[in-house]
Amino acid sequence: MEYIKTHSNQPLYTTNTHYINGSVVPPSNNNLTKEKLNMNRKKKINDTLNKKLKKANAKLHTSNKPRYISKAERAKLEQQKTTETQEVS
Repeated sequence: MEYIKTHSNQPLYTTNTHYINGSVVPPSNNNLTKEKLNMNRKKKINDTLNKKLKKANAKLHTSNKPRYISKAERAKLEQQKTTETQEVS
């Protein structure tokens, strides 16, 4: 096992060290970042699957609300009813 002396005279082992932007990342931090990246990947996959499920369930459950009728359409319908009632009487 090779080691390099650092400024504080503590050995730094080169077999498990990784460098990010010129600075040394200890092995324990490196493992945490790998786990974090792995968890982020899993989270992203789960989020996309959950979104697809949510959309599918939304299509299955229809609303009981009546369809919206615009103000102009209501005015036309009311006018048709009044003309029909005038023709009948």
